[in-house]
Amino acid sequence: LPNHVHEVHVFRRQDTYAGIAKFKGMWINKGGRLETPAKRPTRRVEFFGDSVMGGTGTVAFGYEAKSDGAVQYENSNAWLNDGYWGFGSIAARELHAEANVQGIGGLSLLDHTGWFGGSLEQTIGLASTWDKLDPLSGQFTPWDFTRFTPHVVVLSIGQNDARGGHIGDVFWKRNWTDEYLKVLSGLSGHYPKARFVLTTTVLMHDRAWDSALQDVVREFNRKAGSTVATYFAFTRTAAGTPGHPRFLEQEEMGHELATYLADLVPWTD
Repeated sequence: LPNHVHEVHVFRRQDTYAGIAKFKGMWINKGGRLETPAKRPTRRVEFFGDSVMGGTGTVAFGYEAKSDGAVQYENSNAWLNDGYWGFGSIAARELHAEANVQGIGGLSLLDHTGWFGGSLEQTIGLASTWDKLDPLSGQFTPWDFTRFTPHVVVLSIGQNDARGGHIGDVFWKRNWTDEYLKVLSGLSGHYPKARFVLTTTVLMHDRAWDSALQDVVREFNRKAGSTVATYFAFTRTAAGTPGHPRFLEQEEMGHELATYLADLVPWTD
């Protein structure tokens, strides 16, 4: 590279479904040096989500609005995931905000639902991972919440819950709602000034999960005594694509979410 100042962006392409990653450092040329970086953004957003948040399948260009099974790989080593183009990351960049992105492929709310972990007997959900640095079962390590204090927390959880979940069963739904409220209460305890936004994505799914999220929002606000949580629907929520959203669809979601958040949050400490 030419001998002048360069800017480097380090990010993770695959989500935690493929295992955890640790950044251990980087090499620079002999005689080179690290410059003082620009000031960190004053806006801060935390995201919890599944494979869509994690950027699974985003760079399968030309396969927008198509199922994942339709994607043709160039070779057996083709890797089509790219967390840089997950809608949370896109929204954060548009907002000029620092982001903490928790995108875990297959994640649902409850253990023994969703896809994260394998069989239903082994799967774990957000109820078990929301406060973990290492969210893999058997390797749980606690997250230090003093490391990052967001102005707003976006939770995109619900569409994977259909695997093993029964949203039409009133008793099952009651338990699901209670567990979601526990997660929100736990996060609110660490982030007492934060706003919370619940959503799903444009990936096709049963809108009953979006209705359930709205119920959670109403109950949480009633207990809090103020409007600290809202539900956000994308223009094409649940109707955008039968497969993982590709780059253009992620960009659509990222822009819509950034526009919504920009006016929702005061962005002051």
